This record gives sequence, structure tokens and C-alpha cells, in this order.
Amino acid sequence: MCRRVLLALLCTLFLCANCLADSPTIKYALPSALAPGKVTEMTFVGSDLGGVTSIWTSFETKTERVRFEDNRSVFKVNVPATCPIGLGAVRLVGTNGVSSLHLVMLDGLPSIVESGTNRSIATAQLLRMPVAVDGACDEKAADFFKFPARKGERLSFEVVAQRLGSSLDPLVRLLDATGRELVFCEDTPGAGVDCRFSFKFPSSGQYVIELRDTRYDGGRGYRYRMRIGDFPLEPAPLPFLVKPEFQRADSMRPQPMEAKPNDVKPQRISLPAAINGRFAKPKDRDCFEFAANKGDRLVFRGRTRSLGSPCDLYLRLESAAGKKLAESPMTGADESSLTNTFKEAGVFRLVVEEAAQLGGPEYFYRLEISPFQPGFALSVDTERFQATPGGSIEIKVLPERHDYDGPIRLTLEGAGDGFELATNAITSKTNATSVKMTLPANLEAGQLANFRMTGHATIDGKDVTAPVSTRPAWRMLFPHIPWPPGAMDGWMAVGAVAGKATETRK
Repeated sequence: MCRRVLLALLCTLFLCANCLADSPTIKYALPSALAPGKVTEMTFVGSDLGGVTSIWTSFETKTERVRFEDNRSVFKVNVPATCPIGLGAVRLVGTNGVSSLHLVMLDGLPSIVESGTNRSIATAQLLRMPVAVDGACDEKAADFFKFPARKGERLSFEVVAQRLGSSLDPLVRLLDATGRELVFCEDTPGAGVDCRFSFKFPSSGQYVIELRDTRYDGGRGYRYRMRIGDFPLEPAPLPFLVKPEFQRADSMRPQPMEAKPNDVKPQRISLPAAINGRFAKPKDRDCFEFAANKGDRLVFRGRTRSLGSPCDLYLRLESAAGKKLAESPMTGADESSLTNTFKEAGVFRLVVEEAAQLGGPEYFYRLEISPFQPGFALSVDTERFQATPGGSIEIKVLPERHDYDGPIRLTLEGAGDGFELATNAITSKTNATSVKMTLPANLEAGQLANFRMTGHATIDGKDVTAPVSTRPAWRMLFPHIPWPPGAMDGWMAVGAVAGKATETRK
């Protein structure tokens, strides 16, 4: 009997220990934005927040913990006045580990919370401009807001939802006092599935904004920030704000700008190159001319979605006489690329078009052209870890090989002194490897370290390197944002948790 009671007690203690060890989870934050030049009290709602001691931000801040409970944690966050409007990332850090990344906005507009009782025009929530409303759409329902406007007044309207990781695919209608539709806005180029527009009011009076999900879906994950005021709507995507240490060096290739007109007479370029271009209007196309030798194998790689552009590039390689030699396949959410081995020397043309023939200031692209290099790409599907001081974590690294089956050595950077890769080699012909990283024994529970890894190999006598990408982890965390911000790609976090050094956690 005593043995049975003892076993039950041990099981209970084991379960309790596991419950206590659950890392912090953020469901949402209110407000969803921090105001530059001001101190904002931000409330994080989630689970296992009782052990949270600090907040990490991708941008410069000063923070102070105000109060905490198991399901919410409140911080005062002071953002420098020089910080521009944009997006950023935060984590909660505690003695029970670190949370996943959570996206917030940097926004100077005053914030209010949706009333929750504004499900019809008759019960529309009254707004005073300028304002930003934090809310969530319910299933099979719309949120309504009313506001006064003067004749000739121009206001900008913007819904930031998907760009904050929300499941909401917003649809906005602007109505007059009689319910007549003045504006219908769904997707806006440069904002993903989010929407934004500007409107000049024809007469003074009361107006109504209706906001809902395009599929009438809703729930906790369908949150939004609706911004209304007299502010410019920039065609460029919202910048992602990071501290200098998170920036990667840009390409060292020559970076010529596209020179128009180049639709009929091609623009001559030298290789290798990284070209920055734009489709200024619908049905625009850009042509580039270059020389290649017999046997040259060149890679033409477009970058659009990863930069926040709505472009889907179509690449076509032609001879000087206009004969098609190769073209890029349509790749859905991935970006266009084309590889070609030239059978003879000569002058060739690359024609670049927007696949749907769209154009405008938002439709920019970057085209990188370089010789093919046997090598590899590396990625991970987890972006946060936790372990006890002196303990270790295992990181599963996924190689994608390109005409190279040899070994790959991994190096660690950014974590600080005492962090080491105990195992750091991906052996020949291996397609997935777990590498082991140990933490310093002098860490204290509640400390966080950011780190990234780089792969190295010697191929044909040359040193080849490739950063480890966190894109698979990002896509699981934010399924509606297929590409992580460039500055954040590759960065992972490890938190020190309370316990014995023999424990290992992911």
C-alpha cells in the first residue's frame, strides 16, 4: 500500500514539475502597438506567464515589469522618439523559459479597444480621429464603427492584421449615413491580404466603417489593428525594426539600378550582379543584356515576396535574336529562379515580367545573377529552446544540397561566451542532423541568449558558407506570413530555466 501511495506521489510531482516547466505563451497583446517617444503599458495575455521576469524586443526599448499573473503579464515599454512607424518582434522571458516570437507594431496613433458590442450599424462604435482600434472579428459577424467627417477632408484607412501574424483576411467597406457603399477594399498591393485606402469625403456628415473577415471566419486568432487618420499611405511595406546586431551584411555584388526605358532596347549589365528594379505600370517589362561564355552555368534568382513586394516574377532567357532558351516555372509562394548552362558563347537577354502583368510603385524586385556554385542551404524548424544552466539543447538542422554530398561544419555566433556546439558536423550525404549546444553553467534562470549558426564546407578548393535559415520555424509560427523579415531570419533564442543541469528542453 505504501509503495502504491509513493508511486502516486512521485507521478503527481512529475506532472507538476512538467506543468511548471511549460514555457510562456503569448495569445495576444493590448495594445498591439507601442508609441515612439512615449511609455506604453502593454498587457500580454496568454498562459504560464507567472514566471515571466522580462521582455525582449527586436528594437531599442527600456522596459519595466508592472504586474503579472499566470494568464497575463504587464510591462511599461519606453520606445525612443526616433523610432519610425513599422513592425517588430517581442519575447517574454522567465524562469520557465522563453515565449515564441510575437509581432507588434510601432505606431504613434492613440490606441483604443474595440467595444465588442458593435455588431451592426445601429450599435456602431463612435470614433474620434486620429485613432487606432485594436480588436478581433467574430465568426459570421462584422465590426462597425462610426465617425464624423467634413466636406473635402481626406482620411487614410489601414488594417494591419496578417502583417502582425493574425489569421484575419480583412475586408473593409466605407458607408455613408444612408448605408450606401463608398469604398470596398480587400487586398492591397504591398500590404499582403491586409487593406488600406485613402478617401476624400464629398460632404459633411456621419460615416460608417464595416470590418470583417472575407470568409466570415473569426475567433481569438482573428485580431486586427485598424488605423484611421490624416497620414500618408506609403507604397513600400512597413519596415521591420531591429537592433544593429541583428543585421546581416548585404550582397557584395555590383548593384545596378534598372534604367528605363529597357522594355525594347535591353539594358547592358556585367555579371555577377544584383539588380534592383520595379514594374512602374501594368504590362511593364524589363530586359537586360549580358555576355556569357560557352559552358557558363548561371543562376538567375528573383527576390520579391521575401522583400515584401507583391510581385510574382516571370523570367525568360533569350538569345540575341529573340529565341527562347529557358524560362522560370511558376512556384506559388516561393520565388522565381532559373538556372541555365550556355551551349555557346555570345550575347544574351533576360526578360523580366510580372506574371499577372500588374504594376505600380509597390511592384519592386531584386534580381541576383551569379555563376552556379555547388553547395547547400540549411534550415531549422524551431526558433526557441530552453535548458538549465550547464545543460544542453538539441537543434535539428535540415540541409538542402546542390550538387554537393560532402560534410558541413557548423559554427555558432551571437550567443556569447560559454555557449558551445558540442556536436557541430553534418556528415556526408546526410539530410538531417541534430546538433548539440551546451549552455554556460554560470547562467541564471530567466536569462536569454540569441544565436544563429552558419554552415561551412570546402568545395572544389573554395570555402563555401551558408547561413542557417529559420524560415520553416517562422512559417509554422506565422502560417499567414510565408517569409520571415530578412533581419530576423536565422536568429534563434535559448532561455535558462530553473532546475538541475542534467535536464534538456526544446
